[in-house]
Amino acid sequence: MDHKLDKGDHITPILLKIIEESQISLIIFSKDYASSKWCMDELVHIMKYKDKYGRLVVPIFYNIDPSDIRKQNGRFGDGFAKLIQRFKHDQKRVQEWENALTKSASISGWDSKNYRPESKLVKKIVKDVLSKLNHKSSIHMEGLVGIDHQIRRVEELISEARVVGIWGMRGIGKTTLATAVFDKLKAQFEAFCFVEDVRQQLAKNGSKCLKECLKELLKDDDINTYNLRSAFVRRRLQRKKILLVLDDVDNFTTAEGLIEACDWFGEGSKIIITSRDMQVLKNASASASLATYHVLELNPHDALHLFCLNAFKQNLPSENYLELSKWVVDYCEGNPLALKVLGRHLHGRGKEEWESALANRRIKLKGK
Repeated sequence: MDHKLDKGDHITPILLKIIEESQISLIIFSKDYASSKWCMDELVHIMKYKDKYGRLVVPIFYNIDPSDIRKQNGRFGDGFAKLIQRFKHDQKRVQEWENALTKSASISGWDSKNYRPESKLVKKIVKDVLSKLNHKSSIHMEGLVGIDHQIRRVEELISEARVVGIWGMRGIGKTTLATAVFDKLKAQFEAFCFVEDVRQQLAKNGSKCLKECLKELLKDDDINTYNLRSAFVRRRLQRKKILLVLDDVDNFTTAEGLIEACDWFGEGSKIIITSRDMQVLKNASASASLATYHVLELNPHDALHLFCLNAFKQNLPSENYLELSKWVVDYCEGNPLALKVLGRHLHGRGKEEWESALANRRIKLKGK
Protein backbone atom coordinates (compact mmCIF):
# COMPACT_ATOMS: atom_id res chain seq x y z
CA MET A 1 0.00 0.00 0.00
CA ASP A 2 1.79 3.13 -1.20
CA HIS A 3 0.16 5.38 1.40
CA LYS A 4 2.42 3.63 3.94
CA LEU A 5 5.55 4.64 2.00
CA ASP A 6 7.49 7.87 2.56
CA LYS A 7 6.46 10.64 0.18
CA GLY A 8 9.06 12.41 -1.94
CA ASP A 9 9.90 13.68 -5.40
CA HIS A 10 10.59 10.19 -6.74
CA ILE A 11 9.09 6.73 -6.42
CA THR A 12 10.76 4.87 -3.56
CA PRO A 13 12.97 1.87 -4.36
CA ILE A 14 10.52 -0.29 -2.39
CA LEU A 15 7.63 0.56 -4.71
CA LEU A 16 9.79 0.10 -7.81
CA LYS A 17 10.79 -3.35 -6.52
CA ILE A 18 7.14 -4.24 -5.88
CA ILE A 19 6.22 -3.31 -9.46
CA GLU A 20 9.17 -5.28 -10.86
CA GLU A 21 8.31 -8.43 -8.89
CA SER A 22 4.57 -8.35 -9.59
CA GLN A 23 3.24 -10.85 -12.12
CA ILE A 24 0.33 -8.57 -13.04
CA SER A 25 -0.43 -4.85 -12.72
CA LEU A 26 -3.91 -3.33 -12.61
CA ILE A 27 -3.90 0.30 -13.74
CA ILE A 28 -7.00 2.10 -12.50
CA PHE A 29 -7.46 5.17 -14.70
CA SER A 30 -9.66 7.89 -13.23
CA LYS A 31 -10.32 11.45 -14.41
CA ASP A 32 -7.61 12.85 -12.12
CA TYR A 33 -5.06 10.06 -12.66
CA ALA A 34 -2.73 12.11 -14.89
CA SER A 35 -2.54 15.00 -12.43
CA SER A 36 -0.41 12.82 -10.12
CA LYS A 37 3.33 12.68 -10.79
CA TRP A 38 3.55 9.50 -8.70
CA CYS A 39 0.86 7.78 -10.75
CA MET A 40 2.58 8.75 -13.98
CA ASP A 41 6.01 7.55 -12.84
CA GLU A 42 4.47 4.27 -11.67
CA LEU A 43 2.78 3.88 -15.04
CA VAL A 44 6.08 4.39 -16.90
CA HIS A 45 7.75 1.73 -14.76
CA ILE A 46 4.86 -0.72 -15.21
CA MET A 47 4.95 -0.33 -19.00
CA LYS A 48 8.74 -0.66 -19.03
CA TYR A 49 8.53 -4.08 -17.40
CA LYS A 50 5.65 -5.09 -19.65
CA ASP A 51 7.75 -4.34 -22.74
CA LYS A 52 11.00 -5.78 -21.38
CA TYR A 53 9.80 -8.91 -19.57
CA GLY A 54 6.26 -9.49 -20.78
CA ARG A 55 4.59 -8.62 -17.46
CA LEU A 56 0.80 -8.70 -17.56
CA VAL A 57 -1.02 -5.35 -17.54
CA VAL A 58 -4.79 -4.84 -17.22
CA PRO A 59 -6.17 -1.29 -17.46
CA ILE A 60 -9.42 -0.40 -15.70
CA PHE A 61 -11.17 2.67 -17.09
CA TYR A 62 -13.12 4.09 -14.14
CA ASN A 63 -15.71 6.62 -15.31
CA ILE A 64 -13.45 7.68 -18.16
CA ASP A 65 -13.26 6.92 -21.87
CA PRO A 66 -10.02 5.24 -23.06
CA SER A 67 -9.83 7.74 -25.96
CA ASP A 68 -9.58 10.63 -23.45
CA ILE A 69 -6.44 8.97 -22.08
CA ARG A 70 -4.86 8.32 -25.48
CA LYS A 71 -5.60 11.84 -26.71
CA GLN A 72 -5.33 13.56 -23.29
CA ASN A 73 -8.79 15.12 -23.66
CA GLY A 74 -11.38 16.43 -21.20
CA ARG A 75 -10.78 16.62 -17.46
CA PHE A 76 -8.10 13.94 -17.77
CA GLY A 77 -6.26 16.08 -20.31
CA ASP A 78 -6.63 19.20 -18.14
CA GLY A 79 -4.96 17.46 -15.20
CA PHE A 80 -2.16 16.16 -17.41
CA ALA A 81 -1.61 19.61 -18.94
CA LYS A 82 -1.09 21.09 -15.46
CA LEU A 83 1.41 18.35 -14.63
CA ILE A 84 3.28 18.96 -17.88
CA GLN A 85 3.46 22.67 -17.05
CA ARG A 86 5.05 21.85 -13.69
CA PHE A 87 7.67 19.67 -15.38
CA LYS A 88 8.21 21.59 -18.62
CA HIS A 89 11.92 21.71 -17.80
CA ASP A 90 12.10 17.88 -17.98
CA GLN A 91 10.93 17.06 -21.52
CA LYS A 92 12.35 13.52 -21.44
CA ARG A 93 10.18 12.66 -18.44
CA VAL A 94 7.10 14.25 -20.04
CA GLN A 95 7.66 12.26 -23.23
CA GLU A 96 7.89 9.03 -21.21
CA TRP A 97 4.56 9.88 -19.56
CA GLU A 98 2.87 10.55 -22.90
CA ASN A 99 4.18 7.31 -24.43
CA ALA A 100 3.09 5.26 -21.40
CA LEU A 101 -0.42 6.76 -21.51
CA THR A 102 -0.83 6.02 -25.22
CA LYS A 103 0.39 2.42 -24.92
CA SER A 104 -1.48 1.50 -21.75
CA ALA A 105 -4.79 2.99 -22.90
CA SER A 106 -4.58 0.88 -26.08
CA ILE A 107 -4.52 -2.39 -24.11
CA SER A 108 -7.79 -4.30 -23.85
CA GLY A 109 -9.19 -3.69 -20.37
CA TRP A 110 -12.31 -3.11 -18.29
CA ASP A 111 -14.68 -0.16 -18.78
CA SER A 112 -16.69 0.66 -15.65
CA LYS A 113 -19.60 2.15 -17.60
CA ASN A 114 -20.38 -1.31 -19.00
CA TYR A 115 -21.06 -2.80 -15.56
CA ARG A 116 -23.71 -1.96 -13.00
CA PRO A 117 -23.59 -2.28 -10.07
CA GLU A 118 -19.84 -1.80 -9.52
CA SER A 119 -19.67 -5.01 -7.48
CA LYS A 120 -20.28 -6.90 -10.75
CA LEU A 121 -17.22 -5.22 -12.27
CA VAL A 122 -15.09 -6.12 -9.24
CA LYS A 123 -16.13 -9.78 -9.46
CA LYS A 124 -15.31 -9.84 -13.18
CA ILE A 125 -11.87 -8.34 -12.57
CA VAL A 126 -11.08 -10.76 -9.74
CA LYS A 127 -12.08 -13.73 -11.92
CA ASP A 128 -9.95 -12.42 -14.80
CA VAL A 129 -6.89 -11.89 -12.58
CA LEU A 130 -7.19 -15.35 -11.03
CA SER A 131 -7.46 -16.88 -14.50
CA LYS A 132 -4.37 -15.02 -15.72
CA LEU A 133 -2.33 -15.93 -12.64
CA ASN A 134 -3.38 -19.55 -12.97
CA HIS A 135 -2.01 -19.62 -16.53
CA LYS A 136 1.15 -17.93 -15.25
CA SER A 137 2.10 -21.05 -13.29
CA SER A 138 5.51 -22.44 -14.20
CA ILE A 139 6.03 -25.01 -16.92
CA HIS A 140 6.53 -28.63 -15.84
CA MET A 141 9.81 -29.88 -17.31
CA GLU A 142 9.69 -33.37 -15.80
CA GLY A 143 10.63 -36.00 -18.38
CA LEU A 144 11.84 -33.43 -20.92
CA VAL A 145 15.49 -33.99 -21.81
CA GLY A 146 17.84 -31.75 -23.78
CA ILE A 147 15.15 -29.15 -24.37
CA ASP A 148 16.23 -26.16 -22.25
CA HIS A 149 18.54 -24.64 -24.85
CA GLN A 150 15.93 -25.25 -27.58
CA ILE A 151 13.30 -23.36 -25.59
CA ARG A 152 15.69 -20.45 -25.11
CA ARG A 153 16.51 -20.34 -28.81
CA VAL A 154 12.84 -20.35 -29.86
CA GLU A 155 12.11 -17.62 -27.31
CA GLU A 156 14.86 -15.51 -28.89
CA LEU A 157 13.33 -16.01 -32.33
CA ILE A 158 9.87 -15.11 -31.03
CA SER A 159 11.23 -11.84 -29.65
CA GLU A 160 12.59 -11.01 -33.11
CA ALA A 161 9.87 -12.29 -35.48
CA ARG A 162 6.08 -12.30 -35.60
CA VAL A 163 5.95 -15.86 -36.97
CA VAL A 164 8.27 -18.71 -35.98
CA GLY A 165 8.42 -22.05 -37.77
CA ILE A 166 9.68 -25.17 -35.98
CA TRP A 167 10.58 -27.99 -38.38
CA GLY A 168 12.20 -31.42 -38.36
CA MET A 169 11.58 -35.12 -38.97
CA ARG A 170 8.71 -37.09 -37.46
CA GLY A 171 9.21 -37.87 -33.78
CA ILE A 172 12.07 -35.40 -33.35
CA GLY A 173 10.19 -33.36 -30.71
CA LYS A 174 8.63 -30.43 -32.60
CA THR A 175 5.30 -30.66 -30.76
CA THR A 176 7.01 -31.13 -27.40
CA LEU A 177 9.13 -28.03 -27.99
CA ALA A 178 6.18 -25.94 -29.20
CA THR A 179 4.13 -27.04 -26.17
CA ALA A 180 6.93 -26.15 -23.76
CA VAL A 181 7.34 -22.68 -25.30
CA PHE A 182 3.55 -22.16 -25.39
CA ASP A 183 3.16 -23.09 -21.70
CA LYS A 184 6.01 -20.81 -20.73
CA LEU A 185 4.90 -17.74 -22.68
CA LYS A 186 1.09 -17.87 -22.80
CA ALA A 187 0.62 -15.82 -19.64
CA GLN A 188 2.19 -12.85 -21.46
CA PHE A 189 -0.72 -12.77 -23.93
CA GLU A 190 -4.34 -11.68 -23.64
CA ALA A 191 -5.55 -14.70 -25.62
CA PHE A 192 -3.87 -17.94 -26.67
CA CYS A 193 -4.67 -21.18 -28.44
CA PHE A 194 -2.78 -24.39 -29.29
CA VAL A 195 -4.26 -26.14 -32.34
CA GLU A 196 -3.08 -29.77 -32.37
CA ASP A 197 -2.65 -31.92 -35.49
CA VAL A 198 -3.73 -29.26 -37.99
CA ARG A 199 -2.99 -31.65 -40.87
CA GLN A 200 -5.39 -34.31 -39.58
CA GLN A 201 -8.02 -31.87 -38.34
CA LEU A 202 -8.26 -30.08 -41.70
CA ALA A 203 -8.46 -33.44 -43.50
CA LYS A 204 -11.30 -34.67 -41.27
CA ASN A 205 -13.23 -31.54 -40.34
CA GLY A 206 -12.23 -28.84 -42.82
CA SER A 207 -12.21 -25.39 -41.20
CA LYS A 208 -13.94 -26.56 -38.02
CA CYS A 209 -10.65 -26.53 -36.09
CA LEU A 210 -10.12 -22.89 -37.06
CA LYS A 211 -13.60 -21.98 -35.85
CA GLU A 212 -12.85 -23.71 -32.56
CA CYS A 213 -9.62 -21.74 -32.40
CA LEU A 214 -11.49 -18.45 -32.87
CA LYS A 215 -13.95 -19.46 -30.16
CA GLU A 216 -11.04 -19.97 -27.80
CA LEU A 217 -9.30 -16.71 -28.73
CA LEU A 218 -12.47 -14.61 -28.49
CA LYS A 219 -14.05 -16.59 -25.62
CA ASP A 220 -17.19 -16.74 -27.71
CA ASP A 221 -19.14 -19.98 -28.20
CA ASP A 222 -21.35 -18.34 -30.85
CA ILE A 223 -18.55 -17.69 -33.33
CA ASN A 224 -20.26 -20.01 -35.85
CA THR A 225 -22.86 -17.32 -36.43
CA TYR A 226 -20.20 -14.95 -37.77
CA ASN A 227 -18.51 -14.82 -41.12
CA LEU A 228 -14.92 -15.84 -40.34
CA ARG A 229 -13.63 -13.04 -42.56
CA SER A 230 -16.07 -10.40 -41.35
CA ALA A 231 -14.82 -6.98 -40.31
CA PHE A 232 -16.50 -7.50 -36.93
CA VAL A 233 -14.40 -10.57 -36.12
CA ARG A 234 -11.24 -8.85 -37.36
CA ARG A 235 -11.82 -5.81 -35.15
CA ARG A 236 -12.23 -8.04 -32.11
CA LEU A 237 -9.02 -9.92 -32.90
CA GLN A 238 -7.11 -6.70 -33.54
CA ARG A 239 -7.77 -5.63 -29.95
CA LYS A 240 -5.99 -8.68 -28.54
CA LYS A 241 -2.34 -9.65 -28.16
CA ILE A 242 -2.52 -13.30 -29.23
CA LEU A 243 -0.29 -16.36 -29.05
CA LEU A 244 -1.30 -19.05 -31.55
CA VAL A 245 0.41 -22.42 -32.10
CA LEU A 246 -0.46 -24.46 -35.20
CA ASP A 247 0.95 -27.95 -34.84
CA ASP A 248 1.82 -30.25 -37.77
CA VAL A 249 1.01 -28.16 -40.85
CA ASP A 250 1.85 -29.98 -44.10
CA ASN A 251 0.30 -27.77 -46.78
CA PHE A 252 1.96 -24.49 -47.73
CA THR A 253 -1.34 -22.97 -48.94
CA THR A 254 -2.88 -23.68 -45.55
CA ALA A 255 0.21 -22.34 -43.78
CA GLU A 256 0.21 -19.21 -45.97
CA GLY A 257 -3.41 -18.49 -45.07
CA LEU A 258 -2.72 -19.02 -41.39
CA ILE A 259 0.31 -16.72 -41.46
CA GLU A 260 -1.72 -14.02 -43.23
CA ALA A 261 -4.33 -14.36 -40.49
CA CYS A 262 -1.72 -13.06 -38.06
CA ASP A 263 -2.39 -9.62 -39.58
CA TRP A 264 -5.81 -9.86 -37.92
CA PHE A 265 -4.22 -10.01 -34.48
CA GLY A 266 -3.23 -7.12 -32.23
CA GLU A 267 0.20 -5.63 -31.72
CA GLY A 268 2.71 -8.03 -30.18
CA SER A 269 0.87 -11.18 -31.33
CA LYS A 270 2.88 -14.27 -32.30
CA ILE A 271 2.28 -17.45 -34.32
CA ILE A 272 4.29 -20.66 -33.96
CA ILE A 273 3.95 -23.28 -36.72
CA THR A 274 5.41 -26.79 -36.61
CA SER A 275 5.97 -28.79 -39.78
CA ARG A 276 7.97 -31.75 -41.04
CA ASP A 277 8.68 -29.88 -44.26
CA MET A 278 10.86 -26.79 -44.30
CA GLN A 279 9.62 -26.00 -47.82
CA VAL A 280 6.09 -25.58 -46.46
CA LEU A 281 7.33 -22.79 -44.22
CA LYS A 282 9.49 -21.20 -46.94
CA ASN A 283 6.66 -21.09 -49.47
CA ALA A 284 4.15 -19.81 -46.94
CA SER A 285 6.38 -17.03 -45.63
CA ALA A 286 6.94 -15.26 -48.94
CA SER A 287 4.87 -12.29 -47.80
CA ALA A 288 5.66 -12.42 -44.08
CA SER A 289 8.65 -12.16 -41.79
CA LEU A 290 9.26 -15.67 -40.51
CA ALA A 291 12.12 -17.12 -38.45
CA THR A 292 12.72 -20.88 -38.43
CA TYR A 293 14.21 -23.33 -35.97
CA HIS A 294 15.43 -26.77 -37.05
CA VAL A 295 14.95 -29.39 -34.32
CA LEU A 296 17.95 -31.73 -34.45
CA GLU A 297 18.43 -35.18 -32.96
CA LEU A 298 19.49 -35.51 -29.31
CA ASN A 299 23.17 -35.84 -28.56
CA PRO A 300 24.29 -39.30 -27.25
CA HIS A 301 24.30 -38.17 -23.61
CA ASP A 302 20.75 -36.74 -23.69
CA ALA A 303 19.53 -39.66 -25.81
CA LEU A 304 20.75 -42.19 -23.22
CA HIS A 305 19.19 -40.11 -20.45
CA LEU A 306 15.78 -40.03 -22.17
CA PHE A 307 15.89 -43.74 -22.97
CA CYS A 308 16.73 -44.61 -19.34
CA LEU A 309 13.89 -42.49 -17.99
CA ASN A 310 11.48 -44.64 -20.00
CA ALA A 311 13.22 -48.04 -19.75
CA PHE A 312 14.40 -47.93 -16.11
CA LYS A 313 12.51 -44.93 -14.63
CA GLN A 314 15.88 -43.50 -13.63
CA ASN A 315 18.60 -41.34 -15.19
CA LEU A 316 21.14 -44.10 -15.93
CA PRO A 317 20.98 -47.84 -16.71
CA SER A 318 22.27 -50.52 -14.35
CA GLU A 319 25.71 -51.87 -15.24
CA ASN A 320 24.22 -55.10 -16.66
CA TYR A 321 22.18 -53.16 -19.19
CA LEU A 322 24.67 -50.43 -20.11
CA GLU A 323 25.90 -51.94 -23.39
CA LEU A 324 22.41 -52.99 -24.47
CA SER A 325 21.16 -49.47 -23.75
CA LYS A 326 23.95 -47.92 -25.82
CA TRP A 327 23.04 -50.15 -28.79
CA VAL A 328 19.44 -49.01 -28.56
CA VAL A 329 20.51 -45.37 -28.40
CA ASP A 330 22.74 -45.80 -31.46
CA TYR A 331 19.86 -47.45 -33.32
CA CYS A 332 17.43 -44.63 -32.53
CA GLU A 333 19.88 -41.98 -33.82
CA GLY A 334 18.74 -39.37 -31.31
CA ASN A 335 15.04 -39.51 -32.25
CA PRO A 336 13.08 -38.81 -29.01
CA LEU A 337 9.94 -40.66 -30.09
CA ALA A 338 11.87 -43.81 -30.97
CA LEU A 339 13.76 -43.65 -27.68
CA LYS A 340 10.54 -43.31 -25.69
CA VAL A 341 8.71 -46.10 -27.56
CA LEU A 342 11.57 -48.59 -27.26
CA GLY A 343 12.26 -47.60 -23.67
CA ARG A 344 8.66 -48.22 -22.63
CA HIS A 345 8.55 -51.49 -24.56
CA LEU A 346 11.67 -52.82 -22.81
CA HIS A 347 10.77 -51.57 -19.32
CA GLY A 348 10.69 -54.37 -16.77
CA ARG A 349 11.97 -57.06 -19.17
CA GLY A 350 14.97 -59.37 -18.61
CA LYS A 351 18.16 -59.34 -20.67
CA GLU A 352 17.07 -62.27 -22.86
CA GLU A 353 13.83 -60.48 -23.69
CA TRP A 354 15.83 -57.36 -24.49
CA GLU A 355 18.10 -59.25 -26.85
CA SER A 356 15.16 -60.93 -28.55
CA ALA A 357 13.28 -57.66 -28.96
CA LEU A 358 16.35 -55.91 -30.34
CA ALA A 359 17.10 -58.80 -32.70
CA ASN A 360 13.54 -58.57 -34.06
CA ARG A 361 14.28 -54.93 -34.90
CA ARG A 362 17.54 -56.03 -36.55
CA ILE A 363 19.67 -54.13 -34.07
CA LYS A 364 23.11 -55.66 -34.41
CA LEU A 365 24.39 -56.74 -31.02
CA LYS A 366 28.07 -57.16 -30.23
CA GLY A 367 29.10 -60.85 -30.47
CA LYS A 368 25.73 -61.92 -31.94
